[in-house]
Amino acid sequence: TNYGGIAGLGEDAPTLPVDHERAGVFGYGRQTRFRDIRDGTSNTIGVTEATGNYGRWAAGGSATIRSVTKEPYINGPDGIGGPFPGGVQVMLMDGSVRTVSDSINATTWQRLGSRNDGETLGEF
Repeated sequence: TNYGGIAGLGEDAPTLPVDHERAGVFGYGRQTRFRDIRDGTSNTIGVTEATGNYGRWAAGGSATIRSVTKEPYINGPDGIGGPFPGGVQVMLMDGSVRTVSDSINATTWQRLGSRNDGETLGEF
């Protein structure tokens, strides 16, 4: 698949416990329930288009999970991006799909990638 689940912020994001402020929706051995998405389902990315290192969803690992670690976050070293220039398709945890511009504010992207940081998110 050329989509990946967002693990959260930092290289260690896939291994963070479910209640950690940098944790995203997906992780290794982590079960995330809707009640764990404290920043709101419309403010949390679950799945995004991915670049390189593709794999089957059942494969797990880095082929199916992406962490937010280094700028530029979209079409950069983290393997988050799409086939078209200018942005990336994301699925928010409320089920909506949006195109997010690659010029999004870095802090806003980080807040979208974590689900429990308690920060207010404006328009994006």
